[in-house]
Amino acid sequence: NEIVGDSLKEITEQHRTIDNENEARESKKTRFPWITTSGIFTKREDKSIVLHSKIIGMDYDYVKFDLNVAKQMLINDPIFHTLLLFVSPSGKGLKWFVNIDLEKCDHKTWYTAIANYTRERYGLEADMGCKALSQACFLCHDPEAYACSEIMNVIY
Repeated sequence: NEIVGDSLKEITEQHRTIDNENEARESKKTRFPWITTSGIFTKREDKSIVLHSKIIGMDYDYVKFDLNVAKQMLINDPIFHTLLLFVSPSGKGLKWFVNIDLEKCDHKTWYTAIANYTRERYGLEADMGCKALSQACFLCHDPEAYACSEIMNVIY
């Protein structure tokens, strides 16, 4: 509701007019709400995890083709079930949330594997600086965000 509703619309629109990369980074950090996709933490650092959500948030900063096409490819992916997908604060990338099985491998290994998969399959380059377990994900306005019903039922 926060993403598709209007509460973040104005700051998202304003943010997307900023041309200076440093100003945009500061705007994002000070104006947008954020979440830790992969769990609950006592402090936002990997070692302070209380409970893993078994969800990973993939970050694709600069999609080189139509965002709607990229969205549809990820929503229809045959391997990973899309829980949430929305356009990033810049308006040039995507945030993609999928389930992971921590019994198969750890969080960072999953991030790297999914990044390799989406690069090979779709030509999408994940931001490898975002693979930390405690990585913050900034929420922004996207009236066409995709959310499956399961994401609404995530309870820690």
